[in-house]
Amino acid sequence: MSKREDEQHLASSVPEAAALYGDEQPDSLFYEEPRVNVHHIDDAARAAVQRHYLTLIEPYHGEASVLDLMSSWTSHLPDDLKVKRLVGVGMNEEELRANPLLTERRVLDLNQEQVELPFDNDSFDVVLCSVSVDYLTRPMGVFKEVHRLQQPMLPEKVIDIWLHISDRERVYLVGSYFHYTPGFAPPESLDISPHPGETDPMYVVQARKVPYCP
Repeated sequence: MSKREDEQHLASSVPEAAALYGDEQPDSLFYEEPRVNVHHIDDAARAAVQRHYLTLIEPYHGEASVLDLMSSWTSHLPDDLKVKRLVGVGMNEEELRANPLLTERRVLDLNQEQVELPFDNDSFDVVLCSVSVDYLTRPMGVFKEVHRLQQPMLPEKVIDIWLHISDRERVYLVGSYFHYTPGFAPPESLDISPHPGETDPMYVVQARKVPYCP
């Protein structure tokens, strides 16, 4: 293996090696029981997420096509937000049916061997994943699909390492998913915690898809 090949192998394997469950039971069993009306973050953190999502979606003036990965009964979006299309991909059909904002619902396990989302290339303006990226055991495959599905941008049964690293290290880990997925601009992180030290912390890691230039 050449030095370049060795570096590429290391780059692609680091995030995957980190994504190991402490609980190895199949996800289909874990998510078989619906968890409707169960929140994973407090009210202030949810409000912070909503405010940030507005900054991503409002520039499309109601015409955004949005993919909500690892979705459930809530997409952490304002109830009155106007979008053209909001597709929820999650593990529990009943939870997805309970989400009134979704225009389409797909039950799919993103931790399966080969992740192939059933959508065309460049189908979505915005791809969201709220308080769930820590559940991905094959994050690089999922992020490659995110890159395939996301148009070039306009102007949470937790993996084991998540339990043993700091918030800052979690931000770096998620940033590495973007960094090691070809075709994304350098990721950026934002601390949108509403009241640090008093409410749940809330961080955003995001990246833009770089337009393809043949």
